[in-house]
Amino acid sequence: MYYKTETGSLYEVDIPNCLIRRIAGTSQPTDRVGEDGIWKKFIGLSWSGSRLVIAWRFNKETNILETTVTSPVIEELYERTVAEDQESPILYE
Repeated sequence: MYYKTETGSLYEVDIPNCLIRRIAGTSQPTDRVGEDGIWKKFIGLSWSGSRLVIAWRFNKETNILETTVTSPVIEELYERTVAEDQESPILYE
């Protein structure tokens, strides 16, 4: 599944495997999202209005859930095929 935000970021989400990556954007990605194209593990996704909330991990030392909140999502895309997914390298951080 893909999500495009108001500010031009495009995220690819692999929900069954809890992976997300920002494919492209007009500004620098946040530190938690990391470099474009790099898959990152998440522990949960939710919505706050039209914004996607990505939960990365629970920090036991600070008792804080580390999250990223995207810009408002303006489009959800579903049309990518399995063959296309296999052509792109899968990178993990």
